[in-house]
Amino acid sequence: MNKVLAKIPIGVFTAVLMAVSALASVYTGSSSAAMLVNYGLSPVAATVIYVLLIGVAYGFIARLLIRVVYAIGDRIFFRMMHAVPDYNLRRLPVAYNDFVRFAAFWLIVAKLFEALFVCLLNYLVPVGFYLWEFCASLTTFACLVAAYLTMDHSFVPPWQSGKCFVALAIPTIVLFAISVIW
Repeated sequence: MNKVLAKIPIGVFTAVLMAVSALASVYTGSSSAAMLVNYGLSPVAATVIYVLLIGVAYGFIARLLIRVVYAIGDRIFFRMMHAVPDYNLRRLPVAYNDFVRFAAFWLIVAKLFEALFVCLLNYLVPVGFYLWEFCASLTTFACLVAAYLTMDHSFVPPWQSGKCFVALAIPTIVLFAISVIW
């Protein structure tokens, strides 16, 4: 899987993430598009525009947050390795492009599960919105853990692997907690 993901350009992951997040926001988009109807759009056009805007915005925001997590993780790792005199060994041993590919792939998987839980199951059982939202959050958390575990760790020496995990986990957990609360 590592070699297949390495061949796919990062822009493709971003575009697929936008499409999948638009699919996952059909239910909330159809209920929130009423504000665009007030401006004279038809309900169908308002829903389509709103869902597309949500998809594009989530794709770009997710890409930005991946960059923020990597940058903060790199700084945390640099501080944790302060006893190592070689600056090359104080840099995060996971390449940025690999990190983006794996994080985007697993965010796509998480958004597909969110589309299943929040979108499809809400039409079947609308009373369970909070249950489906909770299941989607658990799936997203599991996918974020899987993103780190499935990365190519051949470039990470064993003595750095724990600190590498902690350095990337701290900003990821903080941003995930903010997204769940928000």
